[in-house]
Amino acid sequence: MHRSFRFVSFAIVLLPFSIVGFGEGGSSSNDLLPAGAQSAVTAAIGHDDPAYRAHPGGGGFQVFNATQGFSGSFAPSGVSLRSAKLDWAIKLEGWGYATALHSARAVAPHSAVNRIE
Repeated sequence: MHRSFRFVSFAIVLLPFSIVGFGEGGSSSNDLLPAGAQSAVTAAIGHDDPAYRAHPGGGGFQVFNATQGFSGSFAPSGVSLRSAKLDWAIKLEGWGYATALHSARAVAPHSAVNRIE
């Protein structure tokens, strides 16, 4: 169970950087930051901005970004992102290595300010 939380947290940390790919155009301001700093900067900026917050809905949380034209959901069934050109979803079904796989059970996500786990 604990590993499923880590997996979902990893997906959410990548979300702000995935947003750039949803819009039209070339490079972004993220290109100017070292990869290691991007997560910390995005978290600090989004902490006090209500536009970065997830909203309860659909048994989990929903996110919307009208500027980039995308939406997403974080639910016990998995994580999904949608835009006009993309529909992407991921679900953790198990964890382990080789033949020592363990089934993952669905867990409800929790939100704190601009972070979902």
